[in-house]
Amino acid sequence: MPEQGRFNFYHDYARHLDEMEILSFIIAYHNEEGVAPTLREMCNEVHRSRGYVCERLAVLAAKGFIRRAPGVHRGIQVLKYPVVEKRTEVPYPSEGKEASSDIDFA
Repeated sequence: MPEQGRFNFYHDYARHLDEMEILSFIIAYHNEEGVAPTLREMCNEVHRSRGYVCERLAVLAAKGFIRRAPGVHRGIQVLKYPVVEKRTEVPYPSEGKEASSDIDFA
């Protein structure tokens, strides 16, 4: 049973990454070309099927990231941008020093 839970976590995480990749592509394409990409261009970019990309677009729309105009060619509008958290680097000790001398654990 734990294996199934682990699979679901990674499967959901992979889907989330695909959604963010599609959203990033839409934003970059719009910035360069001035219009939204076509469905075919998105499929080619993420190397996924049309059905999969449509599912991910529906999820992005449900989450409020994009709005789709039904029946309109290139009818995708970005409503909000993803928040990217800045990660801090772990301080590694310099060569020749002990690990405890660089890090304050107090």
